[in-house]
Amino acid sequence: MVMPHSALQAGQYSKWRGPGTGRKLLDFGCKTPGTCNPIPSSRSRRQWSAARRVGAKATPLAGKVERWLGKAGGSDVRRERVAIIDTSVVSGSPYDGYCRRGADVFPRSIFLVEKTENPAIVQAGQTVTVNPRRGRHDKAPWRDLDLTAITQQTVEATHLFDVHLGETLAPYVTLDPLKALLPINRTDPLIAVSADATGVGGVRLASLERRMRERWRTISGLWEQNKSPNNKLNLLGRLDYYGELSAQLEWQRDSGDRPVRVLHTDAGAPTATLLHSDRAIVDTSLYWITCSDLREANYLLAIINSRALYEAVAPLMPKGQFGARHLHKHLWKLPIPEFDVGDALHLAVSDAGLAAAEGAARELTALRQSRARLTVTIVRRELRKWLRESEEGKAVEGAVTELLS
Repeated sequence: MVMPHSALQAGQYSKWRGPGTGRKLLDFGCKTPGTCNPIPSSRSRRQWSAARRVGAKATPLAGKVERWLGKAGGSDVRRERVAIIDTSVVSGSPYDGYCRRGADVFPRSIFLVEKTENPAIVQAGQTVTVNPRRGRHDKAPWRDLDLTAITQQTVEATHLFDVHLGETLAPYVTLDPLKALLPINRTDPLIAVSADATGVGGVRLASLERRMRERWRTISGLWEQNKSPNNKLNLLGRLDYYGELSAQLEWQRDSGDRPVRVLHTDAGAPTATLLHSDRAIVDTSLYWITCSDLREANYLLAIINSRALYEAVAPLMPKGQFGARHLHKHLWKLPIPEFDVGDALHLAVSDAGLAAAEGAARELTALRQSRARLTVTIVRRELRKWLRESEEGKAVEGAVTELLS
């Protein structure tokens, strides 16, 4: 049986790995499971259908697995024994409770927009004219939709929000946010959910400005016509999936004693920055963590952007052909302590994070002045190179390594 690599360690497979009374289990005692490249997977040469046991008679998966390394079919394949880390029982950080995923701004082609010039001689006050933003990662059917109905459209600016995605984040800095037209009002960030059948797409239309009301009717129709047949969500249900948008709006209305937000990516090398705008919306490709003040935020920035953190969290992350790839909330399975202003080491980490953030901002300014075209890939590469070589980056690594050790 070939399974995803996460079957060896992720929490959702814990019952499958056993043991358990009264459950049918796979008997892992018959052959050592292993992992192989190029796409890591858990593997055993035994047919699992012939190795099923009931309850305590089955041997659970534990200890070590055999990993095969080398080119598929080659003569230089080597085998080694490596330990399994069951992430469902790894001790965690208190920051897990302060961290939430961003809102599902999807389908992006009907929410994300780009401002354009209005050909009208007289532009209505407090409005913007927009076109749909087509992204290179859009997938069918949304990639191929005819969006003429929402092209060159003028809409009330009060529904236009800054949105941050993974593509607007680099270590310690943010790039220019994208723009999205959402069924909420910047002056009073609250979703007006329709309580009866008179609403469209789950929204009470009377809460929207006139032009946005018509746009919402149009994109709700596009959603209903093109969503998967098995998808029962209306457009608001998709946008506010698991309340991820509502949670941000509630924080905007009342941030309590944690008024600062730090963002980190959900994939690839851990990347984090401070979000300066209270009104910006965080997309599902990012996670946001609330902090009590800037000292705590800089503490987290130093930790998340460090190489020491990446090396510590990589064993807990699902693996791809090119290594650990999905970060999600796995970093909070590490015993990262909550910031304590009375702890000298915590303050040292925070100070190092602040210096690195200031240095990264200067580097970004220099990059913008020296390059005509600047992508997030270039910014991340150059800033990580600077962090490896600079005194600020070395100070972060030293303080975070001491903290994690």
